[in-house]
Amino acid sequence: MNLKNNFSTDTAKKIFGNKENAEKFLLALQKKKQFDLPVREITRGVNKGQFVLDLDTNQLWTKIVEFWDFENGESIIRDLFSQTEKYQSGKDSYSTMNVLLGEWGRLKLGNIAWPFSQGDFDGFVQRLNAENCDGFQKDEKVKHAAVKYRRIKEINTVRNDFIETLIFEKNKNMKITTELLESLNACQSIMNYGNFRIKKMKISIKKKKIEFFHKTLKFFIYIFLIISLFFCFIFSDLAVSVTHSSSF
Repeated sequence: MNLKNNFSTDTAKKIFGNKENAEKFLLALQKKKQFDLPVREITRGVNKGQFVLDLDTNQLWTKIVEFWDFENGESIIRDLFSQTEKYQSGKDSYSTMNVLLGEWGRLKLGNIAWPFSQGDFDGFVQRLNAENCDGFQKDEKVKHAAVKYRRIKEINTVRNDFIETLIFEKNKNMKITTELLESLNACQSIMNYGNFRIKKMKISIKKKKIEFFHKTLKFFIYIFLIISLFFCFIFSDLAVSVTHSSSF
C-alpha cells in the first residue's frame, strides 16, 4: 500500500494501535500543520482546567486520515518511537544483556537452549514423568526448565529491542509500511530499510535453503539415473557378448 496517497482508518489503527498514541500523533501533527481541532475543558478532578481533544475514538481516526501527510507523519512517528520504553530498552540492551548473561552463568543454567518447545510444556512434563527418578528430582527439573524458558524469553526480547533500535538509529531513511507497523505503544511498529525486512529476509533465506536442497537432490537423482543407465547398457552389452561366446 502507498501511504503517501492511500491512507485509511484501518491503516492508522495498525500504526498507532490505541487512542493514546493516536492523540499524541494528531496533536503533534496539528503543531506542524496548524489546523483546528475541537477541544474541551476538564471541569473536575486533578486535571481540572486542562484542555483535551473533544473527539470520540472513531472521530479521532477520521481526523488522522483527514490531515495525514506522509512526510510530517513519518517524522512524528520516528519522534514518538524514540520516546517509547522499547526504544530505551534497545539503547540499554548492551548492558542489560551483560547482566542477563552474568545471571545465567551464576545460576548454572548450562547452554542457552530451549528446554522445551513453545506450547509443548505438557509433553515435556509427560516425558519427565516417564524418567526413572523420584518425584523431587522431577520437580527440580521442572523448576530448572521453567527458569531457563523465562530467561531465554527475556534474553530474546532484549536482543530484538537491540536489533530494532540499531536499525532505527543507523538508517534515517527508513520508510514505514503497513505490513510491518503495529502498536507504537509496545514499539511493535517495525520499520523496514529499503525493500528489506528482517522477517521477510528470514523467510527468504529459509526458502532459498529449501530450493537449494531440492535442486541438489534433483541433480543427484539425475546423476544416479545417468550412471544407472550407463551400467545397464554395459551389462546388457556384456550379457549379449557372453551369450554369443557361449553359442560358439
